[in-house]
Amino acid sequence: MIDDSLACRVRAALEGVPVPALPAAALAERIAASNARGVRKPRRPAVAIAGGVILLAGALAVGVPAVIKLSPGYVRTMQRLTGRDLSRVRVVEVAPMSLAEARRHTTFPIVVPVGKRVLDARPQDHDAGIVLTVAVDVHAQATLFERRVGAPMSALDKKMQGIGVHDDGSVRRLNVRRWRIGQTDFSVPMFTLEYHRYAEELERATRAAVAAPR
Repeated sequence: MIDDSLACRVRAALEGVPVPALPAAALAERIAASNARGVRKPRRPAVAIAGGVILLAGALAVGVPAVIKLSPGYVRTMQRLTGRDLSRVRVVEVAPMSLAEARRHTTFPIVVPVGKRVLDARPQDHDAGIVLTVAVDVHAQATLFERRVGAPMSALDKKMQGIGVHDDGSVRRLNVRRWRIGQTDFSVPMFTLEYHRYAEELERATRAAVAAPR
């Protein structure tokens, strides 16, 4: 069992540790693409973190997470595309965040697609939006990005939108379905032909959620 007081001290110390900016959208798309290529059984979503201290905080929060080292090919290509050295970045699988928990960390008006189960909800910085991992059906899941219209986006995330980088370093331009409802922009990266159908379903389901009487 982990001493709660130790966990609190570590988390408090982390608040003063500067964490380098990471291409969050690109990493999220890579994780989703990895899920799409493998057995389509819902997996625990992952987040990118940097440095041993941050890893310790993750370990204190969720026990002993699985650490996935980014492949050399992926790191080289990302450095070429972004100018960022990700060789020390690790992807750590963490416990899913529920909608209820996500809502405690953001004021963003989360739209839950009608009839779809949310497996994970990750608020973006500055209440700019949310990234939902959604069970489209019993076999597959998809990543739904929701973002406030006009919310600032880093130049790096803009540059990496719709770009997939494989473990061997090869680059693939991904199709992205985009739509807007009111003051929220939605997008779903599409990795295979099946994902075109998933994205269409999610657009219909989000429009239905917004139109539903409250």
